[in-house]
Amino acid sequence: MAWEDSLQDASYRGVKFDVINARDSAQRDMAQHEYPNIDGADIQDLGLKPHSVQIQAVIWGDDYESRLELLREALRKRGAAELVHPIFGSMPNMLVNVFQINHDAEYVDYCTLDIQFVQSKTGNPFFVKDYPLSKADEIFNQSQALIDSANTLMENVTQPLRAARKMMNKVRGLATEALNIITLFRSDISGFISGTTDFINSPSAFFSDLRSALSLKMGASKSSLHTTYVNSGGGTVLAGTSSSGSNASGGSSSGGGATDNPTTSST
Repeated sequence: MAWEDSLQDASYRGVKFDVINARDSAQRDMAQHEYPNIDGADIQDLGLKPHSVQIQAVIWGDDYESRLELLREALRKRGAAELVHPIFGSMPNMLVNVFQINHDAEYVDYCTLDIQFVQSKTGNPFFVKDYPLSKADEIFNQSQALIDSANTLMENVTQPLRAARKMMNKVRGLATEALNIITLFRSDISGFISGTTDFINSPSAFFSDLRSALSLKMGASKSSLHTTYVNSGGGTVLAGTSSSGSNASGGSSSGGGATDNPTTSST
């Protein structure tokens, strides 16, 4: 029988008692919407009302009075407490709604109690026991939650690092571009400085090269002027003058002789 293996000792606030019968009830709360000239109604499910447990307890024996007093004090205390149901086990947050003590003259040292307990919080579970598979699932869910939390933490920690790395890559690219510009500028400045240094250190060489260039230019100019002058006739006149001069000197010598000869002949 199941009760032989799983039946538990009933108690409330730690005070144990025997149970003759137990009745558990639940009622659903509903909102009923009715409309004129329309048959039926719309029923809105508002959930279950508080779970209710009705237990008929029994206390008997020579010490029933002391045990009855302990149970009565536990039932009279304010607030909710744990009820250990003989079948469903632990039910926390159960509040005593009403209890009634019954005595009968035929039963000596014996009394019964009709007690009604009402659930004071939502979600009161039945059959609260630790099952291996349920425990394993709970451990697995907790482990998965820890792994997810660790992943989220690592993502939050590494996100600024990735952003910083992207920024460093941009800065590195700008630095490389600036270095290239500086290198080009440096080469231009070096060329200018080297040319200026050569001019300052060797001005004579510069002017010598300049004079040589100018001399070659002037020589070319003179040669062209002489050729132009000769081709224009000036060269012919100069040549005739020089030849007539030589003829004149010859003629003068001849003329002189001719002059002497007439002079001598007239004598």
